[in-house]
Amino acid sequence: MLMAICLVEGQPQLNKINNHYYQLFQNNLTLSAATQQCSNSPYQGMTGYLATFTYYEELAFLKTLPTAPIWISGSSDGDGNWQYSSGPESGLLYYNTLLDKCYTYCQFGDAVFDANRNGLVVSNGRFVPTSPTSTAYYICEWGGLSDPVVSQFDANNQILFTNLNDTSSFTATFVNYYDSSKTITCASVLIQTPNSVICKVASGNMKQGLFKVAVKAGASTYNIVSSAQPPWIISVENKMLETGGRIYIYVRNLYIDLFNKGDYKFLIPNIGANPVCNYESYNDVTGLLQCTPYDNINRWYPIVVQFQNVSTTSYRAAFCKSSSNITLID
Repeated sequence: MLMAICLVEGQPQLNKINNHYYQLFQNNLTLSAATQQCSNSPYQGMTGYLATFTYYEELAFLKTLPTAPIWISGSSDGDGNWQYSSGPESGLLYYNTLLDKCYTYCQFGDAVFDANRNGLVVSNGRFVPTSPTSTAYYICEWGGLSDPVVSQFDANNQILFTNLNDTSSFTATFVNYYDSSKTITCASVLIQTPNSVICKVASGNMKQGLFKVAVKAGASTYNIVSSAQPPWIISVENKMLETGGRIYIYVRNLYIDLFNKGDYKFLIPNIGANPVCNYESYNDVTGLLQCTPYDNINRWYPIVVQFQNVSTTSYRAAFCKSSSNITLID
């Protein structure tokens, strides 16, 4: 069950999913001032940082946030690449605007390419690029700075662990937060540096969703939470003019074990109906979906892929005519 609370000013509130604390501050500061204020505000012996949100349940925990803009972790290079700017995930890739690809949990709207809007606020559940000199409320987070950091599972069946104190021996077991029968283990482990390893997952065993992760690194043990990279719509191909015309959607990070059980939904808000999509072909992580057509293809965007509590919205996946060739990319 997802635990949610109303986050208001006062004492930091505990999220029982990851055992981190969060507090909303309803005084308006610039991004740098808010970041510094979190760093200068220890709680129960832990150093604070501007809150990082890496999966849906972490942000959903902060129920009934004010509609006013609130600073969260995130910075852009001005060319569409977003990364975390604070906390244990600092420097971890967040979102690529050009590819319309989210690497963790993110709810960006349409594209913003503006070097002056390289800070990030959350407002009405959406992530909004904002000038760092603007002022806004802010959320501080405590916990996890000494824990391993997991890069969300990628399309190559690899999971990167960093921030490890000892890599002389390493094991990790992933158990789905909602269904304990779904587990992932490392088929092999590759030591990258004295502080990082790659967990290689056997082909066909990668799974979507939120996971509790039990890590043993040397003599240290950790219990953390992580999730798979959300589904990514690569392209849409129009074959409606052909006999038995259809729309084809190429999607990555679906993981077929769950799709075959009907856990995914495709939504097209502008049409007000949901396309029926079936697999035409797939490998471990990439699916070619054949979908029922609609009269006006111009209304297909945005396209929403929904899995459990995760909703991925694509505003600008490549659109191809039937004569075009489609290349799948990472």
